[in-house]
Amino acid sequence: MHIVALLMSISLVSAVSADTRFDLTNLSLWETSEADSREYEVHKYVVTWYAMAPGENKLYSRASYDLPFPRQLIWDEAIKYEQVAKSARGVKRLDVLYEDEHKQVVELAIKVLWTDWVFQFEIEREAPRTMTFRVDHPKLGQCRGYSEFTEKGKVGASEMAQTHVELVMSLEPAVSVPDNMVLMIQKMIVLRGLRSFFELCEVAAR
Repeated sequence: MHIVALLMSISLVSAVSADTRFDLTNLSLWETSEADSREYEVHKYVVTWYAMAPGENKLYSRASYDLPFPRQLIWDEAIKYEQVAKSARGVKRLDVLYEDEHKQVVELAIKVLWTDWVFQFEIEREAPRTMTFRVDHPKLGQCRGYSEFTEKGKVGASEMAQTHVELVMSLEPAVSVPDNMVLMIQKMIVLRGLRSFFELCEVAAR
């Protein structure tokens, strides 16, 4: 889900390249940044959305949330790209071109408005803890993302397993579009994708 939602947002805002100076894996940077944050109720869960535009046409966003499911279950659903793609608007085709224990190459064909796009992106993963992804496109350029899955242990009277998930993304728009507009579009698409992902996790947990 994370990657499908990210690519949908890239196609709308025309991202061209990622800023390699900002370490996406260092979540502590957000604590000292000037990122705006807001909580949203998505399906049954609270998602904290962070957005930051530090200048030089650089845009960063982050979605942070907890789910009442084991980490392995959430991880398994997160890497089922074909299943998630079926529920995402505009997705025409998703093919896994290469896969081994730590790396995947996936091609995604989507239609946004009247335009067809084909993306090929690389995913590196250390199951079931972290996932990084990178997208290169001849017209739209490059984008990066990072996901982290952390076990929180069992909580509550029912001793349900809890998992904390982070999704961090960086974009650099190629066209002159107001930062707020770009971030709003991305937030809308990612939150909509997370809703579908949460529903899939609930089905898997039954």
